[in-house]
Amino acid sequence: MYVKFKLRPYDESIGEDSGKVKPIGILPPETGAIPRAENETRPLLFLADDFQRRVNSPGGVRYIFQLQVRPVPHDEAISDIALDCTKPWDENEFPYIDIGEISIDQNLTSQESERLEFNPFLRCHEVDVIRASSCAQSASIDHGRSLIYEICQHLRNGEPLPEAWRIFIEQSDVKVDLSGCPMAAALEKNEVKEVTLERTWYQTSWAIFAQPLLQTVLPYFLVGLIIFAPLNWVLFLKDTKKFPLHWLLPIFWVTSGIMVALACVVAKWILVGKKKEGETVLLWSKGVFMDTIWQAFRTLVGDYFMEMTSGSVLFGLWMKLMGSEIELNQGAYVDSMGAALNPEMVGIERGGCVGREALLFGHIYEGDGGKVKFGKIRVGEGGFVGSRAVVMPGVIVETGGNLSALSLAMKEEIIKSR
Repeated sequence: MYVKFKLRPYDESIGEDSGKVKPIGILPPETGAIPRAENETRPLLFLADDFQRRVNSPGGVRYIFQLQVRPVPHDEAISDIALDCTKPWDENEFPYIDIGEISIDQNLTSQESERLEFNPFLRCHEVDVIRASSCAQSASIDHGRSLIYEICQHLRNGEPLPEAWRIFIEQSDVKVDLSGCPMAAALEKNEVKEVTLERTWYQTSWAIFAQPLLQTVLPYFLVGLIIFAPLNWVLFLKDTKKFPLHWLLPIFWVTSGIMVALACVVAKWILVGKKKEGETVLLWSKGVFMDTIWQAFRTLVGDYFMEMTSGSVLFGLWMKLMGSEIELNQGAYVDSMGAALNPEMVGIERGGCVGREALLFGHIYEGDGGKVKFGKIRVGEGGFVGSRAVVMPGVIVETGGNLSALSLAMKEEIIKSR
């Protein structure tokens, strides 16, 4: 659902702004400010002064908090119009709902008000800011405003601007020049220490001597232990019951294959556990070492049996056991071992499809202090990821979206339907 909120004066006799913006001209490019009327003699901050005066008056200032609710339109053009914050929604079709009363009866000092943080992203999980992936989308106005509010709050309080925000401003579709802001101009870039490949002597020793053995010997040793029992059973039936070996070997292969697949699931939860979206781990940490061991075991299990089942319900069930969110009963289809690199980071809705040899990377090395970051990949209803396509963390294939074969979807890219 899309939701708009509004504060209406408690006194219904007081008029209110409809919210519709009526352009009166083009803003001056050098300042971006609307010039004052020639006959305007009131102080620049007269509205702030008037509000503070009314707050200090008996009874303070009272508002009614209202919401407008509308379903998310399926049509992209209608959805974009609905997200245009300069155009009010039809109150007859989407009436305002009174939620509660807000009373303000005390003014803060200038220092206290400057320390306040207005951040729309501090919210309950049921509500979110509607994101935009391009400045051409209507949602980009509110999305950008929510980010700029937080940046300006840092500047007002003289706090260093995080490097990530500097990069955001520099790489934004719409260039933002903060050189005219004294606080922004005075900010110095944080020095980034190159610790990406830094590791202790014992981590180096482990990576050189122990890790290669664990990634080669241990997986084969585990598979050997697992298939020993069914192999021994097959040989027993051959010797005692005189069953033909060519009938017993297929049974042995399928049985042992299912057993090693289940062992891979158990190993995944023991060695790796469940990663969370947005979680970061150090490159040389124990968690990464354990993950590489499991990846080696998963590769061996795939070569032994599971890759032959890709595209079947059995393969999808195997991924679900390892944490994937796949709607198997709704026709979701996975035909690639590359989708199981980080199974808990994969979500495929009804009718979603992942083609042969596609790679779904649920993790990425960002180089920030030598960390690996995890991000979820979502394939919407009827979405398609083509053969040998490469998908990075945070990618969303929207409903009906199509990522062509051999394509690359960059981190947090949105694949739209055409």
